[in-house]
Amino acid sequence: LTVIEDFGSGSDSIGFLRSEPVDAVSINSRLSEDIETDPRARNTLDYLTRMAAEYVKHINVKGIRSSRMRDIVRGFSVTTLQGNGFSDSLSLDALIAQYDLGGAEP
Repeated sequence: LTVIEDFGSGSDSIGFLRSEPVDAVSINSRLSEDIETDPRARNTLDYLTRMAAEYVKHINVKGIRSSRMRDIVRGFSVTTLQGNGFSDSLSLDALIAQYDLGGAEP
């Protein structure tokens, strides 16, 4: 499995995508941070996801902090979203209690 981490944040990532077989890309949260308020940021992220979709099947976007961001990005060529805007962090004990994992090992 070959993944380009922080796709779009460096000049070599696009060239690498074009020249090597890549399975997935993950787009840096810096590129998603202003999509709610800045049309240029939104258009840039849309463009990057469409371009990546020409080469890979899995596209992850990091830094999704709100349901509005989630809804915007769902309209793009993405397969997964990553971010901490939907709930507070949980300790392992709280996670086990909340989801009744019955002592499952981490």
